[in-house]
Amino acid sequence: MNSKERILRTLELQPIDRVGWVPWVGAHAANLLGVNAKQLFTEADTLVAGVLKGYELYQPDGLPTLFDVQLEAEALGCEIAWSDENPPAVVGHVLEKAALNDLSIPTPDQGRFPMALDGARKIVKELGDHIAIFALIAGPFTLTLHLAGVKIFTDMYDNPDQVKKILSFASQVCEATARYYAETGVDIITVVDSLTSQISAEHFQEYVTPYHQPILGTIHRMGKQSGFFACGDATRNVEQMATIGAHFFGVDENVDLNYAREIAAKHNVAFAGNLPLASVMLFGTPEENYQAAIDCLNTGGKKGFFLCPGCDIPYATPIENVQAITRAVHSREM
Repeated sequence: MNSKERILRTLELQPIDRVGWVPWVGAHAANLLGVNAKQLFTEADTLVAGVLKGYELYQPDGLPTLFDVQLEAEALGCEIAWSDENPPAVVGHVLEKAALNDLSIPTPDQGRFPMALDGARKIVKELGDHIAIFALIAGPFTLTLHLAGVKIFTDMYDNPDQVKKILSFASQVCEATARYYAETGVDIITVVDSLTSQISAEHFQEYVTPYHQPILGTIHRMGKQSGFFACGDATRNVEQMATIGAHFFGVDENVDLNYAREIAAKHNVAFAGNLPLASVMLFGTPEENYQAAIDCLNTGGKKGFFLCPGCDIPYATPIENVQAITRAVHSREM
């Protein structure tokens, strides 16, 4: 069983020889190359080199192509700001100066899509026979917030119909992004809708679930596996995440992994998590990282679970800390 088979079998709830390991190497890949985050997120060859370096150093079973959920928003006209150690941040919301009807679904040649898709194709060519390649796309709720700003939280009460119109458009954008990535040959397309951790289970059912169904349907029709991922304390929505229709759901350190395992088993779906980012990976020792990984492996079990950080690995995370996690994973080799 090679690494790619291990992850794909995990998502199918099939027996595996050991738990898979998927470090979310985003901006951290820039640090591995000694460059800043903007260079990684704007140059396809730099992105590919960073992912290959992560593969070399961390011996993973899967890797993402690009961890940047601002890609779609930028292509739609949102203003972004760059930092040296993080993905870009949305600082200007396009619907504050344009009407929804003025927007159209981005094509593969707009914004940074050419870079992202070129990078994905090259990563698939280099690593696709060996490990599972994940494409990460923005979820419709997160994209709606990028487009309209924080007022959507009050509009969910005061103007729900308008929020749903934006969500419907955002869902179509996410469908298109999923199609573009599927055509590059990636294995798994994960919808990252982190801001859903800030809403109630009732609002999740109303404002999240219906707008994910078309995206997940597109992913599955194109023969790809799917995931749903939310950073933050999404405990109240774990059951909603487990039943949204994806092959797996991912949680971060704020969600108890025992609880995530119980909900995953209840609904017969795979799950992933949930190494602590700052307290352990960034600021901890290799020994602490090794033990954190062992704890997660013991809790997650060997059916339908893979090990990953709670979100994308911080830029300055020490290499030896991540390698300690790899050692813990490989200590479970059968």
